[in-house]
Amino acid sequence: MDNIIIGNRLKEARLEKNVTLDMVAKAVGFHKSTIQRYESGKIDNVKLPIVQTIAEYLEVNPAWIVGKSENKYVKNYYSTNNALHSIKISDKQKSLLNKYEKLDPHGKKAVDNLIDNELERMNDQQLINIPAVARRRDYSEPFELNLTKEQIERIQNAPSVTSDDDL
Repeated sequence: MDNIIIGNRLKEARLEKNVTLDMVAKAVGFHKSTIQRYESGKIDNVKLPIVQTIAEYLEVNPAWIVGKSENKYVKNYYSTNNALHSIKISDKQKSLLNKYEKLDPHGKKAVDNLIDNELERMNDQQLINIPAVARRRDYSEPFELNLTKEQIERIQNAPSVTSDDDL
């Protein structure tokens, strides 16, 4: 199909969805100028993965964009791929998800491991608010202690004190 027709269909879908070039670019992880060149038909070698990514964001049939189908929309085409469109997520989150989907299995595993490690690190350092009451007279108001899980474990494993004489 002619690049001009592909571009016109991309632009038609974008305008129908009422989004800007910037919004599409951020959501799919490409430069605004790339999206603009596709829409204007100035791309000599149209790359189908790019067209598919843009079409998915615009929620139209990629085959319609390239002239292989008359169906602009495909029922259930986005049931798994774009289920996230029904969830409110930011353009930045959509961009990250689109980038993740472009990774090979090794890259996806590396990202998964990085996320798991970061969540574990954060969980280990998570502060827990504990309401506390002081026994000393100069603390007349209740206050909160902010402790990490590690600090709580050390306190729980410390020998117990039964009276002031044990101190």
